[in-house]
Amino acid sequence: MDGAEPAGGRWNLDADNREPPPRTAALGVPEPPKIVEDEIDEQVRADLDRWEREDGVTFLGRDGPRLFPATRREALARLNHFVEHRLPTFGRYEDAMLAGDPWMAHSLLPAPINLSLLDPIEVIHRAEDAHRAGDAPLASVEGFRPADPRPARLRLAPLLVLRAGLPPRQRTGRRRPRTPMVRRSRRRLG
Repeated sequence: MDGAEPAGGRWNLDADNREPPPRTAALGVPEPPKIVEDEIDEQVRADLDRWEREDGVTFLGRDGPRLFPATRREALARLNHFVEHRLPTFGRYEDAMLAGDPWMAHSLLPAPINLSLLDPIEVIHRAEDAHRAGDAPLASVEGFRPADPRPARLRLAPLLVLRAGLPPRQRTGRRRPRTPMVRRSRRRLG
């Protein structure tokens, strides 16, 4: 918000976010930072393999390098990469798809948000700050909505209204619950 008016003078920038993808195999944004696996990843794989062998558990999908962050450090690296390299391009092509580019300019942040490694408000503040610094167009920031495990999705416009006058605790409403598993893994993986 700019005072009582929406930033940029319009409430909705969807018309600016409907460009078809380029006629290339990929969008051309840099790849997100790779996840470096460690002994915990090896132990998890060993446990899963043992469960399949000994207990008859069957898993769907393929086991391979981890694609999503499991630590705060990895999540912050993904957030920094998104804000710097992907957010500026995101808006124009937010509804486009390319067969050779499964991620395009998307954030890849829903998993770390759902694991409580990133707070949605933190992510939205970073996107807003990038716009205010001139590093991301308003159409990209307005169209970007990080995933949120709460029932209602967070949208940028209402948050900008709230951010203006409320103390930090009230901006997010209530604190998101942290499951015991997430707390335990944070201590181990931190």
